[in-house]
Amino acid sequence: MADEITTDDLTRFIVALGFPRATPGLLKRLRVRVAAVVAKIPEMGGPGRKRIGDAIAEQAGGLVHALKMDIEIPERDAMVINHPL
Repeated sequence: MADEITTDDLTRFIVALGFPRATPGLLKRLRVRVAAVVAKIPEMGGPGRKRIGDAIAEQAGGLVHALKMDIEIPERDAMVINHPL
């Protein structure tokens, strides 16, 4: 789950995608995109979008932490995530 992602995990993932390394510019662009998605969370309500909004809010915390971002994740309803043992 996203709450277990580390900065090293993100770096390995970026390299696995074919980038030579996780450059500061690439990480900056990733932070911009994560912030843009987080900013949309409050708009995700009602029967058609509530579940996706809750899921994004739940998972965004781990990405924000791994990217060392200082942004608030809007609070949503509790969501139970099953972690494999």
